[in-house]
Amino acid sequence: MADLRDSDGTIVINETEAREDIKNIRDAKAKLQEAMRLIDPAKLDDLRMSGKAMDALGKQLQRIYKNMEIL
Repeated sequence: MADLRDSDGTIVINETEAREDIKNIRDAKAKLQEAMRLIDPAKLDDLRMSGKAMDALGKQLQRIYKNMEIL
């Protein structure tokens, strides 16, 4: 990444780098949205899991899901 200030101390943004950063952010957001869809806590209906394990996993996935919604 290039220096963000010119010789006068003014902040300068490299448009090419900024566009690449925006693209990377959008790509990451799309991947996070797909992950949210895949780990949706409502889909925890696996009959092999029950009791405390199921409850703990469900709580953790709900926490992750909620935090991802902020993005």
